[in-house]
Amino acid sequence: MNTSSARKIAVWGVGAHAIKSVLPAIADSVDLELVGIHTRNPKVLSEQSKSYGCLAWVDPAEMLANTTVDVIYLATPTALHYAHGFLVLAADKDLWCEKPLTTNLKDAQHLCQMAEDNGRALAVVSGPRYHPQFNALQNQMNNGAIGSVTNVFASFYFPHLSSDNFRYNPDLGGGALLDIGFYLLSVVDALVPGALVELKCTIETEIGYRVDTNATAILHFDDGSVADLLWGYGGDYQNFVSIIGDNGQLTATPFFSKPQNLPPYIHLSNQSVSEQSIDFNDKNQISTMFDVFCNKTETTIGRRTLVADALRSQKLLDAAIRASAQGGFVKFEG
Repeated sequence: MNTSSARKIAVWGVGAHAIKSVLPAIADSVDLELVGIHTRNPKVLSEQSKSYGCLAWVDPAEMLANTTVDVIYLATPTALHYAHGFLVLAADKDLWCEKPLTTNLKDAQHLCQMAEDNGRALAVVSGPRYHPQFNALQNQMNNGAIGSVTNVFASFYFPHLSSDNFRYNPDLGGGALLDIGFYLLSVVDALVPGALVELKCTIETEIGYRVDTNATAILHFDDGSVADLLWGYGGDYQNFVSIIGDNGQLTATPFFSKPQNLPPYIHLSNQSVSEQSIDFNDKNQISTMFDVFCNKTETTIGRRTLVADALRSQKLLDAAIRASAQGGFVKFEG
Protein backbone atom coordinates (compact mmCIF):
# COMPACT_ATOMS: atom_id res chain seq x y z
CA MET A 1 0.00 0.00 0.00
CA ASN A 2 1.42 3.41 -0.99
CA THR A 3 0.82 6.91 0.35
CA SER A 4 0.90 10.29 -1.38
CA SER A 5 4.24 11.04 0.30
CA ALA A 6 5.85 7.84 -0.97
CA ARG A 7 9.00 8.05 -3.06
CA LYS A 8 8.28 7.40 -6.72
CA ILE A 9 10.29 4.49 -8.07
CA ALA A 10 10.85 2.84 -11.45
CA VAL A 11 12.41 -0.56 -12.13
CA TRP A 12 14.88 -0.96 -15.00
CA GLY A 13 15.23 -4.64 -15.86
CA VAL A 14 12.53 -7.12 -14.93
CA GLY A 15 13.95 -10.61 -14.64
CA ALA A 16 12.99 -13.51 -12.41
CA HIS A 17 14.33 -11.91 -9.22
CA ALA A 18 12.53 -8.63 -9.83
CA ILE A 19 9.27 -10.43 -10.54
CA LYS A 20 9.55 -12.71 -7.53
CA SER A 21 10.95 -10.34 -4.91
CA VAL A 22 11.48 -6.73 -5.93
CA LEU A 23 8.13 -5.74 -7.42
CA PRO A 24 6.09 -7.37 -4.61
CA ALA A 25 8.25 -5.62 -1.99
CA ILE A 26 7.69 -2.25 -3.68
CA ALA A 27 3.96 -2.90 -3.83
CA ASP A 28 3.87 -3.70 -0.10
CA SER A 29 5.91 -0.64 0.91
CA VAL A 30 4.21 2.44 2.36
CA ASP A 31 7.31 4.47 1.48
CA LEU A 32 7.47 3.60 -2.23
CA GLU A 33 5.14 3.98 -5.18
CA LEU A 34 5.85 2.09 -8.41
CA VAL A 35 5.54 4.53 -11.31
CA GLY A 36 6.60 2.18 -14.07
CA ILE A 37 8.94 -0.47 -15.41
CA HIS A 38 11.21 -1.00 -18.38
CA THR A 39 12.40 -4.29 -19.77
CA ARG A 40 13.36 -5.44 -23.25
CA ASN A 41 10.99 -8.41 -23.01
CA PRO A 42 7.64 -7.17 -24.40
CA LYS A 43 5.64 -10.00 -22.86
CA VAL A 44 7.05 -9.40 -19.38
CA LEU A 45 6.63 -5.65 -19.81
CA SER A 46 2.96 -6.04 -20.67
CA GLU A 47 2.17 -8.65 -18.02
CA GLN A 48 3.94 -6.96 -15.10
CA SER A 49 2.80 -3.41 -15.88
CA LYS A 50 -0.81 -4.61 -16.01
CA SER A 51 -0.37 -6.62 -12.83
CA TYR A 52 0.90 -3.60 -10.89
CA GLY A 53 -1.09 -0.93 -12.70
CA CYS A 54 2.00 1.05 -13.64
CA LEU A 55 3.55 2.58 -16.75
CA ALA A 56 5.31 0.36 -19.28
CA TRP A 57 8.25 2.08 -20.96
CA VAL A 58 9.48 0.49 -24.19
CA ASP A 59 12.33 3.00 -24.36
CA PRO A 60 14.45 3.63 -21.22
CA ALA A 61 14.86 7.25 -22.34
CA GLU A 62 11.17 7.79 -21.56
CA MET A 63 11.69 6.43 -18.06
CA LEU A 64 14.74 8.62 -17.48
CA ALA A 65 12.89 11.70 -18.71
CA ASN A 66 9.87 11.12 -16.47
CA THR A 67 9.93 13.93 -13.90
CA THR A 68 7.74 12.00 -11.47
CA VAL A 69 10.36 9.32 -10.86
CA ASP A 70 12.64 9.89 -7.84
CA VAL A 71 14.45 6.54 -7.78
CA ILE A 72 15.42 3.94 -10.34
CA TYR A 73 15.99 0.38 -9.19
CA LEU A 74 18.57 -1.01 -11.61
CA ALA A 75 18.30 -4.75 -12.23
CA THR A 76 19.99 -5.09 -15.62
CA PRO A 77 22.98 -7.44 -16.16
CA THR A 78 26.08 -6.52 -14.17
CA ALA A 79 28.11 -5.63 -17.26
CA LEU A 80 25.58 -2.87 -18.02
CA HIS A 81 25.45 -1.37 -14.54
CA TYR A 82 28.02 1.33 -15.19
CA ALA A 83 26.48 2.58 -18.45
CA HIS A 84 22.93 2.42 -17.11
CA GLY A 85 23.87 3.79 -13.70
CA PHE A 86 25.56 6.75 -15.38
CA LEU A 87 22.36 7.54 -17.24
CA VAL A 88 20.30 7.31 -14.05
CA LEU A 89 22.51 9.72 -12.13
CA ALA A 90 22.84 12.04 -15.13
CA ALA A 91 19.03 12.19 -15.20
CA ASP A 92 19.16 13.49 -11.60
CA LYS A 93 17.59 10.42 -10.01
CA ASP A 94 18.64 8.21 -7.12
CA LEU A 95 20.25 4.90 -8.09
CA TRP A 96 19.44 1.69 -6.24
CA CYS A 97 21.53 -0.94 -8.00
CA GLU A 98 21.54 -4.71 -7.85
CA LYS A 99 24.89 -6.07 -6.65
CA PRO A 100 27.59 -5.50 -7.57
CA LEU A 101 27.63 -1.84 -8.51
CA THR A 102 29.98 -2.39 -11.47
CA THR A 103 32.49 -4.92 -12.77
CA ASN A 104 35.53 -2.88 -11.69
CA LEU A 105 36.62 -0.35 -9.09
CA LYS A 106 37.29 2.56 -11.48
CA ASP A 107 33.73 2.56 -12.80
CA ALA A 108 32.31 2.25 -9.29
CA GLN A 109 34.36 5.21 -8.10
CA HIS A 110 33.05 7.30 -10.99
CA LEU A 111 29.41 6.52 -10.21
CA CYS A 112 29.92 7.18 -6.51
CA GLN A 113 31.54 10.52 -7.28
CA MET A 114 28.67 11.40 -9.59
CA ALA A 115 26.20 10.67 -6.82
CA GLU A 116 28.16 12.83 -4.39
CA ASP A 117 28.50 15.70 -6.87
CA ASN A 118 24.79 15.59 -7.79
CA GLY A 119 23.54 15.18 -4.23
CA ARG A 120 21.83 11.94 -5.16
CA ALA A 121 21.61 8.67 -3.26
CA LEU A 122 23.42 5.62 -4.58
CA ALA A 123 22.84 2.28 -2.89
CA VAL A 124 23.84 -1.29 -3.70
CA VAL A 125 21.34 -4.05 -3.02
CA SER A 126 22.55 -6.64 -0.50
CA GLY A 127 19.57 -8.45 0.96
CA PRO A 128 21.36 -10.52 3.65
CA ARG A 129 22.65 -7.38 5.39
CA TYR A 130 19.11 -6.18 5.94
CA HIS A 131 17.47 -9.39 7.06
CA PRO A 132 16.60 -9.46 10.80
CA GLN A 133 18.81 -12.56 11.03
CA PHE A 134 21.86 -10.34 10.42
CA ASN A 135 20.79 -7.91 13.14
CA ALA A 136 20.10 -10.78 15.54
CA LEU A 137 23.63 -12.11 15.03
CA GLN A 138 25.12 -8.67 15.66
CA ASN A 139 23.02 -8.24 18.81
CA GLN A 140 24.19 -11.59 20.18
CA MET A 141 27.83 -10.68 19.57
CA ASN A 142 27.41 -7.19 21.02
CA ASN A 143 25.77 -8.65 24.12
CA GLY A 144 28.72 -10.98 24.70
CA ALA A 145 26.89 -14.25 24.01
CA ILE A 146 30.05 -15.88 22.63
CA GLY A 147 32.71 -13.60 24.09
CA SER A 148 35.29 -12.06 21.77
CA VAL A 149 35.09 -13.22 18.16
CA THR A 150 38.09 -15.31 17.11
CA ASN A 151 37.05 -17.06 13.90
CA VAL A 152 34.36 -16.91 11.25
CA PHE A 153 33.56 -19.66 8.76
CA ALA A 154 31.17 -19.02 5.89
CA SER A 155 30.23 -20.92 2.78
CA PHE A 156 27.83 -20.39 -0.09
CA TYR A 157 27.77 -23.10 -2.75
CA PHE A 158 25.09 -24.47 -5.01
CA PRO A 159 25.01 -26.98 -7.89
CA HIS A 160 25.64 -25.81 -11.44
CA LEU A 161 22.72 -24.11 -13.15
CA SER A 162 21.72 -24.33 -16.81
CA SER A 163 24.63 -23.46 -19.09
CA ASP A 164 22.64 -20.60 -20.65
CA ASN A 165 22.21 -18.86 -17.28
CA PHE A 166 23.61 -15.30 -17.31
CA ARG A 167 25.98 -16.23 -14.47
CA TYR A 168 28.13 -18.16 -16.96
CA ASN A 169 28.33 -15.37 -19.53
CA PRO A 170 31.39 -13.10 -19.15
CA ASP A 171 29.84 -10.54 -21.51
CA LEU A 172 27.02 -10.01 -19.01
CA GLY A 173 29.33 -9.74 -15.99
CA GLY A 174 28.95 -13.35 -14.93
CA GLY A 175 31.15 -15.29 -12.55
CA ALA A 176 30.98 -16.51 -8.96
CA LEU A 177 32.96 -13.60 -7.48
CA LEU A 178 30.64 -10.85 -8.70
CA ASP A 179 27.60 -13.01 -7.98
CA ILE A 180 28.01 -14.81 -4.66
CA GLY A 181 31.52 -13.83 -3.63
CA PHE A 182 30.11 -10.32 -3.26
CA TYR A 183 27.82 -11.56 -0.49
CA LEU A 184 30.46 -13.39 1.50
CA LEU A 185 33.01 -10.59 1.33
CA SER A 186 30.69 -7.65 1.99
CA VAL A 187 28.34 -9.28 4.49
CA VAL A 188 31.06 -10.92 6.60
CA ASP A 189 33.06 -7.68 6.51
CA ALA A 190 30.03 -5.84 7.90
CA LEU A 191 29.29 -8.56 10.47
CA VAL A 192 32.71 -8.97 12.10
CA PRO A 193 33.37 -6.38 14.86
CA GLY A 194 37.00 -5.80 13.88
CA ALA A 195 38.24 -3.70 10.96
CA LEU A 196 39.50 -5.60 7.92
CA VAL A 197 43.29 -5.32 7.55
CA GLU A 198 44.23 -7.73 4.78
CA LEU A 199 42.86 -10.56 2.71
CA LYS A 200 43.98 -13.45 0.56
CA CYS A 201 41.86 -14.97 -2.19
CA THR A 202 42.22 -17.81 -4.66
CA ILE A 203 39.81 -17.55 -7.59
CA GLU A 204 39.45 -20.55 -9.89
CA THR A 205 37.69 -21.43 -13.14
CA GLU A 206 36.42 -24.95 -13.66
CA ILE A 207 37.40 -26.58 -16.94
CA GLY A 208 34.77 -25.94 -19.61
CA TYR A 209 33.58 -22.60 -18.21
CA ARG A 210 34.38 -19.03 -19.31
CA VAL A 211 33.91 -17.40 -15.90
CA ASP A 212 35.30 -17.99 -12.42
CA THR A 213 33.31 -20.72 -10.73
CA ASN A 214 34.68 -20.97 -7.18
CA ALA A 215 37.02 -19.34 -4.68
CA THR A 216 38.41 -19.36 -1.17
CA ALA A 217 39.36 -16.31 0.87
CA ILE A 218 41.00 -15.56 4.22
CA LEU A 219 40.31 -12.23 5.93
CA HIS A 220 42.41 -10.83 8.80
CA PHE A 221 40.90 -8.21 11.11
CA ASP A 222 42.61 -5.78 13.46
CA ASP A 223 41.17 -7.47 16.56
CA GLY A 224 42.98 -10.69 15.66
CA SER A 225 39.91 -12.48 14.31
CA VAL A 226 40.11 -14.47 11.09
CA ALA A 227 37.40 -15.30 8.55
CA ASP A 228 37.60 -18.27 6.18
CA LEU A 229 35.23 -18.01 3.22
CA LEU A 230 34.32 -20.47 0.49
CA TRP A 231 31.95 -19.96 -2.42
CA GLY A 232 31.15 -21.23 -5.86
CA TYR A 233 29.06 -23.02 -8.43
CA GLY A 234 29.01 -26.77 -8.89
CA GLY A 235 29.17 -27.98 -5.29
CA ASP A 236 26.69 -29.37 -2.80
CA TYR A 237 24.32 -26.75 -1.43
CA GLN A 238 25.83 -24.79 1.46
CA ASN A 239 24.57 -21.49 2.82
CA PHE A 240 25.77 -20.63 6.32
CA VAL A 241 27.95 -18.49 8.56
CA SER A 242 29.46 -19.73 11.82
CA ILE A 243 30.95 -17.26 14.29
CA ILE A 244 33.26 -18.63 16.97
CA GLY A 245 34.19 -16.69 20.09
CA ASP A 246 36.30 -17.48 23.13
CA ASN A 247 33.11 -18.38 24.98
CA GLY A 248 30.79 -19.95 22.42
CA GLN A 249 29.55 -20.21 18.85
CA LEU A 250 26.75 -18.78 16.71
CA THR A 251 25.61 -20.50 13.51
CA ALA A 252 23.11 -19.04 11.07
CA THR A 253 21.62 -20.85 8.09
CA PRO A 254 20.43 -20.26 5.44
CA PHE A 255 22.26 -16.95 5.57
CA PHE A 256 23.28 -15.51 2.20
CA SER A 257 19.98 -16.25 0.47
CA LYS A 258 16.59 -17.17 1.85
CA PRO A 259 14.94 -20.06 -0.05
CA GLN A 260 11.24 -20.25 0.73
CA ASN A 261 11.50 -23.92 1.66
CA LEU A 262 14.26 -23.35 4.25
CA PRO A 263 13.25 -21.17 7.21
CA PRO A 264 16.29 -19.25 8.52
CA TYR A 265 17.51 -19.86 12.05
CA ILE A 266 20.35 -19.09 14.47
CA HIS A 267 21.82 -21.58 16.94
CA LEU A 268 23.81 -20.46 19.97
CA SER A 269 26.02 -22.66 22.09
CA ASN A 270 28.26 -21.46 24.92
CA GLN A 271 29.37 -22.38 28.42
CA SER A 272 26.00 -21.36 29.85
CA VAL A 273 23.73 -23.24 27.43
CA SER A 274 24.51 -26.38 25.43
CA GLU A 275 22.36 -25.14 22.52
CA GLN A 276 19.72 -22.48 22.10
CA SER A 277 17.70 -21.15 19.18
CA ILE A 278 17.69 -17.37 18.83
CA ASP A 279 14.37 -15.83 17.89
CA PHE A 280 14.10 -13.07 15.29
CA ASN A 281 11.48 -11.64 12.98
CA ASP A 282 11.70 -13.38 9.60
CA LYS A 283 10.68 -10.24 7.71
CA ASN A 284 11.31 -10.03 3.97
CA GLN A 285 14.86 -8.75 3.55
CA ILE A 286 14.05 -6.71 0.44
CA SER A 287 11.27 -4.89 2.28
CA THR A 288 13.56 -4.19 5.23
CA MET A 289 16.27 -2.95 2.86
CA PHE A 290 13.83 -0.57 1.18
CA ASP A 291 12.91 0.84 4.61
CA VAL A 292 16.59 1.57 5.28
CA PHE A 293 17.22 3.06 1.85
CA CYS A 294 14.21 5.37 2.12
CA ASN A 295 15.23 6.51 5.59
CA LYS A 296 18.87 7.20 4.72
CA THR A 297 17.98 8.97 1.50
CA GLU A 298 16.32 11.73 3.55
CA THR A 299 19.59 13.14 4.95
CA THR A 300 22.99 14.10 3.55
CA ILE A 301 24.73 11.87 6.10
CA GLY A 302 22.47 8.97 5.20
CA ARG A 303 23.10 9.39 1.48
CA ARG A 304 26.85 9.54 2.06
CA THR A 305 26.67 6.38 4.16
CA LEU A 306 24.94 4.52 1.33
CA VAL A 307 27.56 5.71 -1.18
CA ALA A 308 30.41 4.73 1.17
CA ASP A 309 28.92 1.25 1.63
CA ALA A 310 28.60 0.82 -2.14
CA LEU A 311 32.20 1.86 -2.73
CA ARG A 312 33.52 -0.36 0.06
CA SER A 313 31.80 -3.42 -1.40
CA GLN A 314 33.49 -2.74 -4.74
CA LYS A 315 36.87 -2.30 -3.04
CA LEU A 316 36.43 -5.72 -1.45
CA LEU A 317 35.89 -7.31 -4.86
CA ASP A 318 38.89 -5.44 -6.25
CA ALA A 319 41.10 -6.60 -3.37
CA ALA A 320 40.01 -10.20 -3.93
CA ILE A 321 40.94 -9.98 -7.62
CA ARG A 322 44.34 -8.44 -6.84
CA ALA A 323 45.06 -10.97 -4.11
CA SER A 324 44.26 -13.87 -6.41
CA ALA A 325 46.51 -12.44 -9.13
CA GLN A 326 49.38 -11.88 -6.71
CA GLY A 327 48.99 -15.19 -4.90
CA GLY A 328 49.19 -13.75 -1.39
CA PHE A 329 47.72 -11.32 1.11
CA VAL A 330 46.99 -7.74 0.07
CA LYS A 331 46.28 -4.86 2.42
CA PHE A 332 42.74 -3.60 2.41
CA GLU A 333 42.18 0.14 2.39
CA GLY A 334 38.46 0.74 2.74
